[in-house]
Amino acid sequence: MAVSDADFANVMEGLGEAADYVRGARKGYRVHVPETVDVKSIRTKLDMSQAEFAVHYGFSVNAVRDWEQKRRRPEAAARVLLKVIDHDPAVVERALVEAGLIGVLAPPGTQGAPGGMGGVIADQEERKRKAARPVHRGGRKP
Repeated sequence: MAVSDADFANVMEGLGEAADYVRGARKGYRVHVPETVDVKSIRTKLDMSQAEFAVHYGFSVNAVRDWEQKRRRPEAAARVLLKVIDHDPAVVERALVEAGLIGVLAPPGTQGAPGGMGGVIADQEERKRKAARPVHRGGRKP
């Protein structure tokens, strides 16, 4: 099988980058973004409904549904996050809690999250916003 000039150039570029890393001339790493991710497989492995999965990891239910039905493809960042969730969901959950992006987590399938779905029980910022809203009585706004 013949190798095209473009493929050969890509391989040589990759070898040059690898040599730079070994010599310490280049820091960091490059993330491989998968072209496709089997969202349904990840979700069912976690024994979650589409709604539970969406709430638990910060996706919209419509996006999860569209990804699973192949109407849309997750953006690159979402594909990376989905692969991390697939590899180790606890890492993602811990990072979200430590970053203050979510409150308390409930096991999937439990009551407590919005609409009785498992996942995120309370987003602290959303609770603060709701608590700060004035209550309108008698149809008149303050």
